[in-house]
Amino acid sequence: MAAVRPGGVFVAAHILGSTGMRQSSGGFFPAYPVTMADLTEAYAGTAIEVDQLTFGPETRAGYTGTAFAVGRVAATSPRPRSVPAGSAAGRTRR
Repeated sequence: MAAVRPGGVFVAAHILGSTGMRQSSGGFFPAYPVTMADLTEAYAGTAIEVDQLTFGPETRAGYTGTAFAVGRVAATSPRPRSVPAGSAAGRTRR
């Protein structure tokens, strides 16, 4: 949330219940089996709302649905800076 500017919109999608995905080439992408309870706890105390979408039987085994987190960061939220003001790292190149 600290990376979103005050008044900015935050949107995130989460695949629920997945332990990972196997590639056709044999590789494996591990995942943590996130639940709605996990997301509710993670976004507690923020203005972020979390809604779950569930899909029919065509959903791949191991998935329990998809959750979307959407909200707007308060316009008065302080925005932490990770680089000093005026440093070359903090300037936008044109």
